[in-house]
Amino acid sequence: MKNQCGATDAEKTGGDVANSHHPQQQQQQPQQQTHHSSSNNGSNNTQQPAQEAQPDRPIGYGAFGVVWSVTDPRDGKRVALKKMPNVFQSLVSSKRVFRELKMLCFFKHDNVLSALDILQPPHIDFFQEIYVITELMQSDLHKIIVSPQHLSTDHIKVFLYQILRGLKYLHSARILHRDIKPGNLLVNSNCLLKICDFGLARVEEADANKAMTQEVVTQYYRAPEILMGARHYSSAVDVWSIGCIFGELLGRRILFQAQTPIQQLELITDLLGTPNVEDMSTACEAARKHMIRRPAKPPSLAALYTLSSQATHEAVHLLSQMLVFNPEKRINVIDALAHPYLDEGRLRFHSCMCRCCQTATQPGSVAVRRYAADLEPSAVQPFEDHWERELTSTHQVREKLHKFIMDQLMSSQVPLCINPQSAAYKSFASSTMAGFLSDGTSRFTCNGQVVKHNMGCSTFAEYTVVNETNVSKIDPTAPLDKVCLIGCAIATGYGAALNTAKVRSGSTVAIWGLGGVGLAAAMGAKKAGAARIIGVDINPAKAEIGWKSRDQVPKLVEDYLSKQLMVDELITHTLPIESINEAVDLMKKGDCFSLKTLKVKMDFYPNEIIGN
Repeated sequence: MKNQCGATDAEKTGGDVANSHHPQQQQQQPQQQTHHSSSNNGSNNTQQPAQEAQPDRPIGYGAFGVVWSVTDPRDGKRVALKKMPNVFQSLVSSKRVFRELKMLCFFKHDNVLSALDILQPPHIDFFQEIYVITELMQSDLHKIIVSPQHLSTDHIKVFLYQILRGLKYLHSARILHRDIKPGNLLVNSNCLLKICDFGLARVEEADANKAMTQEVVTQYYRAPEILMGARHYSSAVDVWSIGCIFGELLGRRILFQAQTPIQQLELITDLLGTPNVEDMSTACEAARKHMIRRPAKPPSLAALYTLSSQATHEAVHLLSQMLVFNPEKRINVIDALAHPYLDEGRLRFHSCMCRCCQTATQPGSVAVRRYAADLEPSAVQPFEDHWERELTSTHQVREKLHKFIMDQLMSSQVPLCINPQSAAYKSFASSTMAGFLSDGTSRFTCNGQVVKHNMGCSTFAEYTVVNETNVSKIDPTAPLDKVCLIGCAIATGYGAALNTAKVRSGSTVAIWGLGGVGLAAAMGAKKAGAARIIGVDINPAKAEIGWKSRDQVPKLVEDYLSKQLMVDELITHTLPIESINEAVDLMKKGDCFSLKTLKVKMDFYPNEIIGN
């Protein structure tokens, strides 16, 4: 199977990441002028050249940072560099980043992505972003599933074995991943698989009376107990996700693909049948009543045999034990690994792919494979999260996180740091958006057609993810014949002047960049009573182009209705939702006044297209 698992040329690393922002300023951290100091062997200013010269390039964008494929100057190896920007925007987000970073440093397992190194941070006063180096992987399971590449039964077995093996390690450390999906399963050219993206991971909650968030797991892979509003759940939610992926590997299509959570439940009950009252014991009252009111359905698990010719009796037997409505009756990871379907996958993995077993050459050049005593090791100790309860401010998080990184560097090899003056870094720091991913593919399709999207468009939900701070409460006096969603550019610019800069009446305000954010900032400054507003932009036509538009936003609605804040004036193009690809092309070509904030007025559709 070697060299058959890299379905695309794209190199990937762990998790959903978002566009990076400004580089560290040179005067903030003078030692960031160089990439590295001397090597470990004591030779001065030497480094091993890369075996094959490859350019640094972006390989992943998402909600939480940007990832580049780069060369480690210490040994010439290609690695993935992930930037986590704006870490300390809120207490919740900063604690989440701290938890993820601690997990990446805690993990020591073949099938779980871990941090190889963390770049040296600047002085704590300028500490705003984190750079993590991880192993570079060639592809992910989603790309392989949707590719035309043939997947043999051997492929499926060795993939499933590795997923379960990695998940056993996580669960033994009391960690729930909570977002297992094909895109978060990285694969390299020899089919080695690693679980990645721990942005939603947390320690399992032992107290059943403590509520846990339901905003987890991409909908297609979300367990029925979460879909039905369970306030508390267990590691069984990850097993359900693996069952969905197992079915997807067999059928080369998403097993439960619905538009809404309610429709998702309908598809699940079409296969499993209507659950009884005991199986819905953790569901919220409304969900339980809804299910009881529906006509009873019989189970139809025999449909799993129609997924493909690879859906053998053994495969369906294991799959049906993963796809159990009641989490208490769902198979656990340890028992799943003991299923005979995985025997061949285990043998193949430990014969030539793992690092826990060793091949020794005996006298006479006879190679002997020495297998490890424990082929599916558990974590040495559980992952602790008690430290999170002690952090009550972003200032505390900043101090503790900075110290944690510095402590890691003390025990590592020659530390690396950012050179903000290099051309490569400037390109890295300015990475933004495009109509497709860096390898020319798209994350989304609709009715079989590819849908273009921003690089930073999140795949956490099945529709467009919008931060709640960008959704306006409709003013009672606002007309209700339209639905208005305020884009982040408007809220960001307007709030930057009013809430962040706190512009005072009679002051002079200078704004760099007259795109959607800049124009919204100008309106915020005007509302605050600025006596003079200076706009600076490299495009002299922006002043004229920026106001060829139509109208603007609510607080925002009341400001919108009183004409203090305008939105329609920024709309340069009006397109129906069917023309979303044309909208992306307009944005990329610059045929609108701002590449980043193209306002596309979409026709309103009924509630069924609204995501949760």
